[in-house]
Amino acid sequence: MWRDGKFLATLGAGEYFGEMAVMSDQSRNATVRAKSAVDVLLIPKDDFARLGENLPAFAEVFRGSRRRRENL
Repeated sequence: MWRDGKFLATLGAGEYFGEMAVMSDQSRNATVRAKSAVDVLLIPKDDFARLGENLPAFAEVFRGSRRRRENL
């Protein structure tokens, strides 16, 4: 994961990205580049919001992730 040309983190299997832009209703703030072939699950914004409304634990996981990544 990169931001403003600076390396931030390496993501591994089962990790995710893009949630900050969806949760903040802003454009993305980092770039992700795959080193090899990957399978990606795209969750549209409305569906992501619905999951958070119906599954509080889902929402909390992503809120925690957002707090950690904002500090990178």
